Amino acid sequence: MKKLTIKDIAKLAGVSFKTVSRVINNEDNVKEETKEKVKKILLEQNFSVNYNAKRLASSRTRQIGVITNTKSNELSKNYIILHHILTFAKMKDYTIIVHESLDKVKRNNLGKIDKGFYEGIIFLNPKKMEDIEETVRDKLPVVMSGISEKYVCVGTDQYESGYIATMALIKKGCKDIAVILDDPDTTTNKEKVRGYADALKSVGYMINDENIHYNYRTSFDVEALITKKYLKDSLYDGVLIGSDVLGLGAVRAINKLKIPCPMNFKFITFGNTFICNETYPSMSSIKQNFESIAKNLVDKIVELIENKDKPKSMVIPAEIIERESTI
Repeated sequence: MKKLTIKDIAKLAGVSFKTVSRVINNEDNVKEETKEKVKKILLEQNFSVNYNAKRLASSRTRQIGVITNTKSNELSKNYIILHHILTFAKMKDYTIIVHESLDKVKRNNLGKIDKGFYEGIIFLNPKKMEDIEETVRDKLPVVMSGISEKYVCVGTDQYESGYIATMALIKKGCKDIAVILDDPDTTTNKEKVRGYADALKSVGYMINDENIHYNYRTSFDVEALITKKYLKDSLYDGVLIGSDVLGLGAVRAINKLKIPCPMNFKFITFGNTFICNETYPSMSSIKQNFESIAKNLVDKIVELIENKDKPKSMVIPAEIIERESTI
């Protein structure tokens, strides 16, 4: 049986070749009624686009590199964003090539990032701005999650996140507030700590460097710290915890040691993933719209690749969702 072409589909639908092409490419400028009619015929005829041939014809790879800057962990913030990036990139007919670090990318014989392989690079929560600078020097379009004045970025305002989370604990009566984070080198964590410190200063609280904890990579690390502080009768009355996954350590410590929460101990995480509602106590958290971040990262890198115009960065305001760990 002869394979149908776009022209054949257009004839069956009674529309132009261009209209069918727009429907296939998910473009907006087609009437909803026409779009549904064309989609119905595409499904009935089991029509599919040969994207490999399409790419060869255009001499483009339609491949975007994503640098995750973290080990594989399906519950980590970067991997949640990556999951959504894969979906949105597919909708725009782009393939995502995932690397844990810039060291792993494909390079040409001069040691530069291979522009014939990648059309652009997305950095998730970059640890080193030098990596982005290198990519720009190699003349590839770049966007990043997080906040930057220099590069196109999409992200939650982490300074504001740290500030409003700390102020929420202060308003609940907390006076000895700590922050527990994983990587000390990421911009997002540095901004959280800056917001935390400014919130303490704003009410005249002293900043104790010993209350700022870095390199807590697992929930078990967090559980061990809280257990140690509790058994020494020196547990903080409020804690900011860098992610919902790390917050699970606080939940375990509370339940094992029967720590009165939120009466004597309150905590807030960052992320607001589904985990927050599945624990006891449920976790108050700073909301970060990972799906929106992913969609806008893809939109902006594609805009840079296809239009060469520099799109505007997008900063998503921080918002606290309070649950049993603080109320």
